[in-house]
Amino acid sequence: MTIYTLDDVSATFNDETIQINNTDSVFGLVPGSFLFLYGELPVRVLSGDNTARTITLDKPWPNNTVNNASAVVLPLASITQLLDCIDKTNTLTQTTTELLNNAPAHGLQSRIVASAVGASYTLSASQHTVYDMTLTQSVTITTALRSDDQAHELTLIVRQGTGGFAVSLTGVLWPNGVPAFSSGAGLFDIVKLRVTASEVIGTVVGLGYSA
Repeated sequence: MTIYTLDDVSATFNDETIQINNTDSVFGLVPGSFLFLYGELPVRVLSGDNTARTITLDKPWPNNTVNNASAVVLPLASITQLLDCIDKTNTLTQTTTELLNNAPAHGLQSRIVASAVGASYTLSASQHTVYDMTLTQSVTITTALRSDDQAHELTLIVRQGTGGFAVSLTGVLWPNGVPAFSSGAGLFDIVKLRVTASEVIGTVVGLGYSA
């Protein structure tokens, strides 16, 4: 039985028709075959129309809309190829899950809210993180260095609350001297820290914001 390799297809969520965007042939396609689009779960094929350049599924496409993707159509009898595609799909799914779980390391920032910061606070995350902290007393903030050759960025939102509290960031290198953090009630400051294995470099985003 023929295995069909398609270089350019489009699938629309909740639509049972797969569009073939080039001249790839599905002549003789066997009903009950499985359609595999890279990165998506396989679906069963009802029929193929070589003139209309379409493949009809036995149910609407359940995955995300995909445009200009490559695909493979396998007859059920091609069990070796089917199992190979399933293994590749499972591997890709696992990789995708790992990327999503590690999204903060790829640009997204997790957020930590500390609503009652005490006299000391340690920034220990090894990934891009936003710390949103409200002071209840003067505080000394320290940052743990990395143990590898990577770097990450921390964003600090320091809120005064009732006001009058001093802020000290230890071990931070500033380009124009240590900034004068706000102390007025209701004000907040935003700074960024670039953390490596050897140093923490601070940058002021803005001081004296008012909610």
